[in-house]
Amino acid sequence: MLWVASSSRAAPDCIVVASPFSSLRSMAQREGMPKLLGALMPVVWDNSERIQRVRAPLLWIHSRDDHTIPIDEGRQVYDAAAHPKQALILAGLSHNSIYKEMPDSIWVP
Repeated sequence: MLWVASSSRAAPDCIVVASPFSSLRSMAQREGMPKLLGALMPVVWDNSERIQRVRAPLLWIHSRDDHTIPIDEGRQVYDAAAHPKQALILAGLSHNSIYKEMPDSIWVP
């Protein structure tokens, strides 16, 4: 989604990212891939890099209780984004709550 949003043809009015990972490499290393092997892994799906090219306003949503993609991983994407941006940090929600439970705390903002 961020690749498309950063192309000049897409130019969305706004972007909402929920529980993003910073990069595929960082996820693999967090899950136990040896660092040396991770260094050899091609840099694909680097959301922290790609978000820098997006100029639309950003709403970043992440739960402190997301154990699939920890909030620190998502925070890297938020920190790399240009302004204007807004963070919505929640608690008590799992990674899949956005579509399984559809809580108002996510969908209303």
